[in-house]
Order: sequence, then C-alpha cells, then structure tokens
Amino acid sequence: MRRVLVVAAMERETSVLRRELARRGRPVAADASAGPPSWRLQSDGGGSVQVTVTHCGVGPAAVRSWLGRQPSQRSATEILVLGYAGGLDPALGPGDVAWPEEGGALEPDGESTTSAVRWRVGGALDGASTSGRPPSGSSVWSVSRPLLRPRSKQRLWERLGQPPGALVDMETAELVHGLLRLGYAEAAVRVCRVVTDTAEEALPRVIDEVRPDGSIAAGRLLLAVVRRPGTLFALLRLAGRARVGSRRLAAEVLHWLDSA
Repeated sequence: MRRVLVVAAMERETSVLRRELARRGRPVAADASAGPPSWRLQSDGGGSVQVTVTHCGVGPAAVRSWLGRQPSQRSATEILVLGYAGGLDPALGPGDVAWPEEGGALEPDGESTTSAVRWRVGGALDGASTSGRPPSGSSVWSVSRPLLRPRSKQRLWERLGQPPGALVDMETAELVHGLLRLGYAEAAVRVCRVVTDTAEEALPRVIDEVRPDGSIAAGRLLLAVVRRPGTLFALLRLAGRARVGSRRLAAEVLHWLDSA
C-alpha cells in the first residue's frame, strides 16, 4: 500500500485537501501520541493509499524544528511538499500550479547560502496536472525572508538566469534537504506549489511579521493597517488568492493520487 505524507507550512494550505480526504476516504485511527490525521482511499487503479497530512510551520527555522521531531524510521513511501509560492517568472499568474523538479536555498539577493544548496526530486507523474501549469522544468527557490517588492523578485530571477516557471518560497529547500538526509530517495519526494503572488506584485510589509503558524499578531496587524490603509486591501486580496490556491492544490493532489 502507498503511504503518502503531505507536508505544508500552514494549515490553510491543506484546508480543502483535508476536507476532501475526510469526505472521500476512511479515517485511520491515530495512536496515543495524537499524531497528524490520516485517511485511506481507493485509487482509480484499484489500489489503496494512506494519506497523512502534517504541517511544519513557516520559514526555514520552523522547518528545521519540525525535521528534528521526525522519527528516524521512515513510515511513508512518498513525500509531497505542498503549499503557496510567489512567482519569479513574470509569465506566472495567480492560481498557476507547478510541480518543480529542482531548486535551491538562496539569500534574497540571489547569493547562495551554502556550497551545496541545489536539489532535484521527482516531478509530477504523466497526466497528473489538472490546470494550466507553468512550463516544464519549473523550479522553486527558497529564501530566508519574504520578497516583498517586485524589484526584489526581478533581481533574484535575473541572477538565476531567468529560468521559465521559477517560483520562490521559504520552506521547500530546507524540507527537501532534510527529507533526503532522513533517507528518503529523491524519486520519493515531490513538490507541488501554487502561485499566490506574482512577480509584478508587492506584498504588504506586515507579511514579514508572520509567525511560524502563519498568523500575524493582532497588534502588529492593526498598527500596519493604521499606518498604511492599503495594507488591508492587499491582505484581503492575498487571502482570496490563498483560498483559490488551496482549492487548486487539493484538486491537483487528488488527481495525482488517483492517477499514480
């Protein structure tokens, strides 16, 4: 039986997926340690798959903490790193879904953080995409802090050589490196990301205050809105993109599970 572990930074990224898994599958009883929820589904091919959904937190530090809590004995046969991302390639639009096969960890200015930052993992299976995906060979590049300005995204994309379908996030590289160190084969790890902010769009500064669980302290949020009233509109727009993105991710993952 396939045992798939889905890892996302925030619960909102998997909200629709978890709801659909609960509707379509049979819950698997959690042990006494109250581990992450799991469901067992029948695939179109007649086999069964057990899907466990867990959350590592926002940012590389949260990912390292999560990795440190993982058992040395591997329980999953496949890992899917899932979630939102920003577009570096200006051709990417909101809601575009990608299955990046390579990437790395970079400082926001495009300089590598270490001498061994690149990774390459398995991509989507043939026919596993349900929506207009970015060009084949897409990549995702992880930075330590959000890129808030379009100029920052453009500069990073140019330093990378303007690769088609390039995305940016904060967790993928740390997660992939950590999973490979835990002994998972490259072919067993896949990444699926959806675009929530494009290369030309600025993010409100308060995004830099996001906590590991994805929330922002109420006081800091209120202060940001008072100082810059446009912050509220920008956050509402981003929230709408996130809702659409969560639906796109759920459809993509369910299609992938059925077609594998």
